[in-house]
Amino acid sequence: MINSKKGALFHWIIIAILATLGAFLLMSYNADTGVKIKGEWQADYLNNYYLVGEKELLQNDQLALLVGKETVALLTKQGGVSEGRDCPFYYLREGEQACFQDIQSTVNAAFNELMEKYGGGKYTVAFEKEELIGEAEDSTIINSNRPETKVGQYTVKKHFRVKVGYDFSKFVQLQS
Repeated sequence: MINSKKGALFHWIIIAILATLGAFLLMSYNADTGVKIKGEWQADYLNNYYLVGEKELLQNDQLALLVGKETVALLTKQGGVSEGRDCPFYYLREGEQACFQDIQSTVNAAFNELMEKYGGGKYTVAFEKEELIGEAEDSTIINSNRPETKVGQYTVKKHFRVKVGYDFSKFVQLQS
């Protein structure tokens, strides 16, 4: 048998390192590290906030389309002439401007009046060719359906852009 002090020292060091490594692995086998499954928070956020917000925006777009078409029907019923005025046809053709309504403010007022009737919010409405564009005055805050989620809240501005199938510039052409 060879008596080597260096060999015996390395022998016990290696045994101690392996024992320490084994003890560490044994203790940390069932340890809770606090790390959750990747993507759980993101999926929760998408399902409970973003998807709910998008559904509300879709409902708002459909309501805006309905109200926009009713606004067009109301404007065409009036023929571009202010209510309560007696305007003969030849005054309209000779450039008499007093009989015409301001189309931008009329569309805005009529749309908001009809939207209020259906329970929608207040909008600043503009038009571009056959599209009605609405900018919401207030935001909608979406909270989670599930109280156990502690993600927070999601804020949505209910703007819309819908194609109503009528060119509003025809009223502007009437005025010129």
